[in-house]
Amino acid sequence: MTSNLINNYNEKNSNEKELNLLHIVLFILKNIKALLLNFIIISIVSAVIAFSLTKYYESTVRFIPQGPTGNNLLAMFGSSYSGDILGASKFSKRQYITLLQSRELREEIIKKFDLISVYKQKELPNALDRSLKILDKRMQILAEEEGGLGITDIVSIEIKVVDNCPQRAADIANYAYSLMEKKVLELHNGENQQMLNFLLSQNVLNDSLFDKWKNELKAFKIKYKLYDISSQITMTMQVIGSYQAELNMLNTQKAYLESNNYSNNIELKSINQKIAILKNKLIALEENKNVALIPGLKNSLDLSNQYYELMKKVETYSQINQLLIQQIEIIKIKVQKNYTELFLVDSARPPEWKIKPKRAFVMVGIVSAYMVFCLIFLFFRGSYKTFKEQYPEKYLLYKGQLQSALFKNKK
Repeated sequence: MTSNLINNYNEKNSNEKELNLLHIVLFILKNIKALLLNFIIISIVSAVIAFSLTKYYESTVRFIPQGPTGNNLLAMFGSSYSGDILGASKFSKRQYITLLQSRELREEIIKKFDLISVYKQKELPNALDRSLKILDKRMQILAEEEGGLGITDIVSIEIKVVDNCPQRAADIANYAYSLMEKKVLELHNGENQQMLNFLLSQNVLNDSLFDKWKNELKAFKIKYKLYDISSQITMTMQVIGSYQAELNMLNTQKAYLESNNYSNNIELKSINQKIAILKNKLIALEENKNVALIPGLKNSLDLSNQYYELMKKVETYSQINQLLIQQIEIIKIKVQKNYTELFLVDSARPPEWKIKPKRAFVMVGIVSAYMVFCLIFLFFRGSYKTFKEQYPEKYLLYKGQLQSALFKNKK
């Protein structure tokens, strides 16, 4: 018995579903003329709307940025050049995107093409800020990247501009690229000019210190008659050695004469005089008493230390001076640099095909939405008539309740 009930229930549900589907088919067939008429009308209206929409065009500039790396030009100059003469880019590749998105650059674009008037914001408050927001939506900066595992590198950057005028879209994209180039050169040359001014001031300071120590060294040489201290000390030692050898020989002769009882000999007196002269010369050499070009042996060490300290300072500032001159000449070349490390792949051209709106999608969307609404309206209208005809008592009851509710709301 239970199985019979289940079968009857399933058969009833199946009949209801068939009946509902049949009702829908009959309903469509019954209103086919109205549906076709509405379809034709809305198709014409949607076509008019689609073809009256403003066309927008997209133009693109594509370029390859160079990161902060050196160039290969130095290979031609040999290893003695340790600095990058032309200077690598000081910007990372992503910082070019920051420059393109800067407010200053976008304001220049708005001013150049009078976009406040083009975007119809002239009569509105905060017209510039409103125009900037519109430009942000219409000018996109996109980066093509490569790499993986969290390490990526920018291959190229694109400036995409959308506008209802194809020529203006191309002009805005090209102008944005030229403004970025100008800004990059301005930042590079500004920094290089500051470096040049700093190096020139340091060079003036170094020259004064170099002259100071050079004059002190010159005065030291004149005061102590030290013109080539190493040669002069060597010569002093040679002279002392020759005097000492001669003194030893005279002492030997003197000893010989004294051993033979020639104490009153004239020759012995002459030897004694020579020995006295040689001893005075040795003392003069050791103590630097009015000896020209030969430093005293006792003062040689102190004088050598002072001499080499002064020489060290002079040589140091001389080398700094050479380094500064080299760097100044390199910076002068960098200041005259009039190009950027950007490689333009494609400049923007006026596009021939619009990017939006997609007219077919617009028409399909309008027609579909309208036809769904039309079917729902016709269905509810038919249901309303059926309910009114089949259940007049309930219809009058519901109508009275609705009218009384509306009357209460009016009160």
